[in-house]
Amino acid sequence: MTPNMRVKLQRLRGVKIGKNVFIGSNVFLDDARPDLITIEDDVTILVGTTILAHVYPPDHFRKIINHHEQAVVLKNNCYIAANTLIFPGVTIGEYSIVGAGSIVTKNIPSFSLAYGVPARVIRSYSKDDII
Repeated sequence: MTPNMRVKLQRLRGVKIGKNVFIGSNVFLDDARPDLITIEDDVTILVGTTILAHVYPPDHFRKIINHHEQAVVLKNNCYIAANTLIFPGVTIGEYSIVGAGSIVTKNIPSFSLAYGVPARVIRSYSKDDII
């Protein structure tokens, strides 16, 4: 399947997707609440990335793990490298980069490079540095 076909399919599922978005192969966007995912313009999401917008624990864990649904937003021009995991409630800021294999549990500010497990901001930069 081509990247354009993947974008069209995700739009049909209810994911809000802007213009010029690239979705790589084997990208998983939440199966229960795709409507809580927003991907703005010029975003790149590479192979093997998973974006979750909900946590539904089995009944026997509900006393220790809360059921919750929270929006995930990928702002304009952000770049999500391969095999990244993004948790519910996270916003990735404009022109930010998330390094490969990262687990993102908290918001990443605009104009930031973040990576790791859990992901943390390694470097900030300005628009002049990249454009």
